[in-house]
Amino acid sequence: MTVLVLTRKDRIARKSRSELLVFSGSSQRDYSLRDVTLVLVMGSSTQISADVLTLLSSMNIPLVVSNKLGVSISSSSFVTVLSATRESQYKLSDEKKKRISRIFIDSKLKGTANLLKYLKVSLPSFQESDDLLVYEANNSRMLWDALFKVLPDWVAKIGRKPRNPDPFNKALTACYAVLYGLSTRALLSFGLDPGYGFMHKSRYSTALSFDYSEMFKPVAVHAVIRAIKKGLEMEGEELSRDSVRKVMEELFSLLSRKQGNQSIYMSIFSRARTLSEVVRNGDSKAQISFVYDPRKLSKDRKK
Repeated sequence: MTVLVLTRKDRIARKSRSELLVFSGSSQRDYSLRDVTLVLVMGSSTQISADVLTLLSSMNIPLVVSNKLGVSISSSSFVTVLSATRESQYKLSDEKKKRISRIFIDSKLKGTANLLKYLKVSLPSFQESDDLLVYEANNSRMLWDALFKVLPDWVAKIGRKPRNPDPFNKALTACYAVLYGLSTRALLSFGLDPGYGFMHKSRYSTALSFDYSEMFKPVAVHAVIRAIKKGLEMEGEELSRDSVRKVMEELFSLLSRKQGNQSIYMSIFSRARTLSEVVRNGDSKAQISFVYDPRKLSKDRKK
């Protein structure tokens, strides 16, 4: 798994039909597209040549841009546009879409609860609601309040504000952006349309990617908690290059670890395959959900 993370005034250009060149200051480095899973651009100063966009699209590699305007994901949707999976996806009833969306949300909430147990924080009681968005918002708010107890006071004071220029929110948004990109790649791999969401609205370029990635967000939260302990700093309104490195090291470390018989990274793809089967065949017993539990992770790889 290679994720190219570009910050500040980095520049990316095409070297050949299968290689990219990344310029950072006075240094440059080659990357083979065979090894690249996604490209993440943080901020608004990175220079990208037009032929890079064409090359990434042709190889189905998502380009994720995270800046003060939000998170945008660009990826070719034509590779699987005629698949039977997409035809079934577009025909899903509102009831089935709601059922699948509930699985995504329950997985996120349970995964966050497991993270709290791992951190030895008392759990709040979940509040039920027939309205899925209300259910998600109320319980997420309570879980965040509990998580803030193990974070520095300045984090609790700011809270979760996605576009706020502080180390915590910038780090979490960056980790979420990686998950959106990986989710998009996984959904495309199994014939799903990442732009046709079950819960998020169509104003998001990849609404299903946002829906699907909910299950894996506790992993990102855990990565940021670990990174904050190492110290994160800002340069202007963006994370410093060293802070980006710390955050991504923690995230990729967790993604590479096994929970059960496969890594979390591979779980993103295997759950997408199951989701594709459920969409096509309507198997209500298929295991779509992924519930993060840091207590069940394999040992951390040495850095």
